[in-house]
Amino acid sequence: MSRSDSADPVVPADYVEDDYSPTISNVASINGPEPPSRIHAVRDACGGLQRTARCIEQTKAPFMPDILNTIDNILEQICDRQSRSIVDDLATLFDRLEVNEDPLIANALEEQIWSAWCNHADEDAVNAMNEVLFLFEKGDGDQAETVLDDMVQRWPDWPEVWNKRATLYFLDDRDEDSLDSIAQTLSLEPRHFGAISGFAQICMRHDQYRVALMALETALSISPGMYQLQETVDSLRDHVNVEPGTDDQTLH
Repeated sequence: MSRSDSADPVVPADYVEDDYSPTISNVASINGPEPPSRIHAVRDACGGLQRTARCIEQTKAPFMPDILNTIDNILEQICDRQSRSIVDDLATLFDRLEVNEDPLIANALEEQIWSAWCNHADEDAVNAMNEVLFLFEKGDGDQAETVLDDMVQRWPDWPEVWNKRATLYFLDDRDEDSLDSIAQTLSLEPRHFGAISGFAQICMRHDQYRVALMALETALSISPGMYQLQETVDSLRDHVNVEPGTDDQTLH
């Protein structure tokens, strides 16, 4: 989620999704290149929480089965992230980000990570990414989609191309398409806290609050300095714990 999108959604106890209408200027987007806003620590028992979340949420979700399956598959990807060790040029930055407690340093580290994600060895790729960022700022989603469709064909192993396309679909309320691109992003870059936060946004606007909470806590485990989303996490915890019919199935 982009730092330029200043208003992170807070989920009140009587949260109604229609009250939150994301736009290109106010959504906590899945994009960058600026770093997303912030959250805190994923559970060790992620698999158990996943089963609890899916069991409870499926009883009331207005989704078609294929969307439920996509959400479940992405949740598995996010939970499985803990078992995947990546050694690359960004590993040191992520190691520092995970233990850093200084917001200014965290911000600088996130900026470096976003810059690396948006960069590419191919100059044509970099020019195409810059064009997409310009089109996003301009609000020209149709042309941005055309460029991104070409980019995923030319550079299918570039995580940020898929992430930008997920952002575009999210802003256009095309959640199924956005989820597919998020899955592609995380298959290539499981540490992508922006894509994980974007997944949480989609879950929240479809009443999948427990899944959203798990995703946000995972994003915080990657970047504990993302304080701006802590209020959202706290609101989600309150919401899922007071919801009728949940009994003792809490996330505490």
